[in-house]
Amino acid sequence: MGTVHNLSVKGCLIQSEIPVEEGDYFSLKLGLRGQEYPVTVQLAAVRWAKGHAFGTEFLFVEDRDRERLQRYLSTCWEC
Repeated sequence: MGTVHNLSVKGCLIQSEIPVEEGDYFSLKLGLRGQEYPVTVQLAAVRWAKGHAFGTEFLFVEDRDRERLQRYLSTCWEC
């Protein structure tokens, strides 16, 4: 569980109490404001970690979820 900042189609910054290290891999579900279902990122990598924040790169997102994320970002003012 964490809070997402600086969301883009390619990745994001996450603040979380869960410890991670650079080079870790994981999957995540992004609950987007106003969206009924989360966007699923099947494979993401931790590219840097400092304290309770870490930067991620989305390595694999299915086309339908990538399209939903792109649509959301094109209309979101607080991403």
